Amino acid sequence: MLDKIVLRLCTRIMAVSEGIRGDLMISGLDGGRIDVVHNAAGSTLKEEDFHRLRLEKRSSLSIGADEFVAGFAGRLSQEKGARYLIEAASEMKHHGKRYKLLIMGDGPEKECLSSMVKKAGLDRDVLFTGFLENSEEWLPALDIFVLPSLTEGTPMALLEAMAMGIPVIASAVGGVPDVIEDGINGFLVPPGESRAIHERIMLLIDKPDQMKRFSRAGKETVNSRYNVRDWCRRIEQMYDSLAEGGYRGMHA
Repeated sequence: MLDKIVLRLCTRIMAVSEGIRGDLMISGLDGGRIDVVHNAAGSTLKEEDFHRLRLEKRSSLSIGADEFVAGFAGRLSQEKGARYLIEAASEMKHHGKRYKLLIMGDGPEKECLSSMVKKAGLDRDVLFTGFLENSEEWLPALDIFVLPSLTEGTPMALLEAMAMGIPVIASAVGGVPDVIEDGINGFLVPPGESRAIHERIMLLIDKPDQMKRFSRAGKETVNSRYNVRDWCRRIEQMYDSLAEGGYRGMHA
């Protein structure tokens, strides 16, 4: 309630995705006062540093250099959907190929998720890191980044993974479809569909060429549409216009 009152008093409102802008308009706010400024990311890691971190982080978790690793980074809360990733991993029992699952983060669902792993007999396959101060330094340990969220804006973890060239699978929620074009720079899956997550993971395991295409396309997407330089320019444009006592809208 307080949020709605505050938003109605704002001259301009910045949303991080078209989906959030739409939700704000549905709540009764004037769409003409809402600008979409997506989050931005970038990677300064050189290729040799990426591979060094990959080996270091895997070694610290006793993961082999050649093992296939899918993973998630974020708060372990219901809306982030980590349980669907664990359910997807449980499907490995019915297939000959196995993979490791790395869950990076902490939160109120940690105990419940750990219990799920034990009940599914996945103790050796699913690893929890707990809270990480710099989770982006652990992303190179992954072969695939999975974002199984039930709700999102424009998720930073997704952009960071793509900027590093890590192939991605993500729920088609919030601003995620603004970032991912299904089958071009990643895979989109329906929210809450663990079977779909598992199928996409297995597909990428079987198709390394597809992973390479996603890696290249993901980097290009972030570099061209979600780079920090353009983000700063748009924010500066908004503040400059407001400081001048008016607002003429932002230019692409």
